[in-house]
Amino acid sequence: MNVELRVECPDSDDTVTIAEGTLREVFDGLRANAGEPLRCSGETARCFEPGEAVELVLEVSSSGTTEDSASELEFYAEQRRYNAGATTPSDSLAQCDMGDETTPSEGISWIAFCSGSDVTLALTILDFGDLDDDGAPRSLTWETDAGVKYVVVKSGQNLTIYDYSGGSTTTDTVTTGGNDDADFYGSAPSDSRSSDPCEMAAEKFGSGSFSSSGTSVKLEWDEKNETFTENS
Repeated sequence: MNVELRVECPDSDDTVTIAEGTLREVFDGLRANAGEPLRCSGETARCFEPGEAVELVLEVSSSGTTEDSASELEFYAEQRRYNAGATTPSDSLAQCDMGDETTPSEGISWIAFCSGSDVTLALTILDFGDLDDDGAPRSLTWETDAGVKYVVVKSGQNLTIYDYSGGSTTTDTVTTGGNDDADFYGSAPSDSRSSDPCEMAAEKFGSGSFSSSGTSVKLEWDEKNETFTENS
């Protein structure tokens, strides 16, 4: 994420860029360099005058993500009189921990929808997301006529589980590979356990057993026809 930090001076209609670069570079530069002096265009650094106001604007100039983000700014000031030089109470930021290098997840081999009631789900796959090398989607957007309680996704040797038990969700996007919106991501159990994905989800997030009156639909990826078919 690249940002621009600027000062806008209403009295003179001047705008001065204080710092620009990645969000981390800008914030770390302000911390390490004891801040930046206030100035309007054509002026050297100076102090605030009584009653004067300026606007400090932090604008995102470009971003590689559509996710929401938030920043918290803290302001620190020192009296100029009898002050030989400004100091900063903040240490430099530590390097970002990017974690271990990862490889893209495999595509979805099957997806199960679980409702706690005896309803007709009438599933529709609205859209495929990123595809793996074999053409299977790593994510998809779904819609049902009735609310679901859990959605369980199998990709490679891993399961992704979405827990919707707090409401009546009828549409969402699921993503494999440890998506932050998922409630569980981990290794799948044996094939015999994977044959009852709704029971697995209930054991992890519910009362320990999936309702006998519940409804479940499992769709399997048909690689030849590049579509999902219901497992009967």
